[in-house]
Amino acid sequence: MSGSGKTSLAIDTLHNEAQLRYLEGLSPFVRQYITQRNRPKVDRILGLGATLAVDQRRLNRNPRSTVATITGIDGHLGLLYSRLPRIGADPAAVSGNEYLTTAHFDRNTPEGSCSDCHGVGGRWQAQEDLVITHPELPLFEGASPWYAKWRSGEHAFVPALAQKRGVDLGRSWQSLPEEFRHCVLYGTGDEKIEATVDMSNRNERALVTYTSSEPLRGALAEVERVFVNAQTSAPSSATCRTCASSFAAPAAAAGTTRWPGPCGSVD
Repeated sequence: MSGSGKTSLAIDTLHNEAQLRYLEGLSPFVRQYITQRNRPKVDRILGLGATLAVDQRRLNRNPRSTVATITGIDGHLGLLYSRLPRIGADPAAVSGNEYLTTAHFDRNTPEGSCSDCHGVGGRWQAQEDLVITHPELPLFEGASPWYAKWRSGEHAFVPALAQKRGVDLGRSWQSLPEEFRHCVLYGTGDEKIEATVDMSNRNERALVTYTSSEPLRGALAEVERVFVNAQTSAPSSATCRTCASSFAAPAAAAGTTRWPGPCGSVD
């Protein structure tokens, strides 16, 4: 409820007290360079640990943004982790004479980000059920919004593929042979399909005919390619299989840290 004092309680009381307790643990030499804070007007606060306060301003939508990046603590954590992990028998080496640095724990750098998802934690993948929305209809007559109009050269290769396979595109999508449907969606691999295309030139007064022979990439691959430059409804975000959405490169993900505890060391 607006005006009930939530912000005052969180920032002026709890966060302020937590910061004071943190500062009290620093040496007098360090404290002399820090602006003093007034203690909150409360009798007692129990069980209060370290806190971070994040401004309520509207932030940019970025999949790489976290509380650590917003508050700037990520750099300090990277420095800490780069000194602590032990990988294999060498406590600091990544490979050969290369050692862990703060960059290995920063997913915004080539060293620290997953090579597959580039630090985002997932990748956009086209989904078959979003490309083929009405399987009871023919492919070029309503089965797919992707094939509702000419979007890429793939449209010319599908009829050529159908002719080569002896498939009638006038039939419903779901009744077509499974092997043909798989080729349309996922491509023909190394098999080349020859197609002849008639296209109008720039002034639209004449047709240009050209023949091409190349493998069919597949509708799903084409949707993902187009999505790089234009948002569409077909792709959806999938978990990155390489880093399991940890965003991290193998060197950082392989690190382990052992902390001493009352009942033994904890990894």
